[in-house]
Amino acid sequence: MEKIKIGHLILGKSIGGVESDFSEFITYSYNDVTHYIISKSGLHPLVSNKVMNAVHKIYSLSHFANFRIPKFLIPIRTKYVIQRLKSLDIDVWLIWDTLPSLDLLTFISKAKIIFYERGKAWGKKTFKKKNYHLLLEKSNKIICAAKASKRMLELKLKVPGDKICVCLNAVRPSCKPVNVVTKNINKKKYLK
Repeated sequence: MEKIKIGHLILGKSIGGVESDFSEFITYSYNDVTHYIISKSGLHPLVSNKVMNAVHKIYSLSHFANFRIPKFLIPIRTKYVIQRLKSLDIDVWLIWDTLPSLDLLTFISKAKIIFYERGKAWGKKTFKKKNYHLLLEKSNKIICAAKASKRMLELKLKVPGDKICVCLNAVRPSCKPVNVVTKNINKKKYLK
């Protein structure tokens, strides 16, 4: 059986809820998945260390090796990364609460898109961005971390409700204690 190829687009420079969910998803995904990452601004070291063994390739739009690319050259770098990705034939793109450039979005939209919404719907400036509306339109599914985000997308941006799935935050597997100790409780005594 051929491995499923998942492309991930993530901002990556910070460490927060999106980056934690992203790293947990990759770390605990099945063996029959090949992960490719496009990071807009490099991965935070905590995320990078966690996902490195499970990822096939990481592309940065703002760095080449250890050199930071000047902002005005990022569109050229984006075109280079797109050329490198064309031969990979990625099955699904997971876009982690970031906005791709129009060039990147045009390329990505040739495959299935899942947009992980975790705050963009609340930004007033986001509503005005053409690529945000295009991203929502091109997405096959949108995952929201809260019911309020789903309603915001439905009411403010007129996204059909059947396109949106609410997936409430769960306890991360990495938070599970290694050695779980169970205790018998004496029902006749008060708990201390």
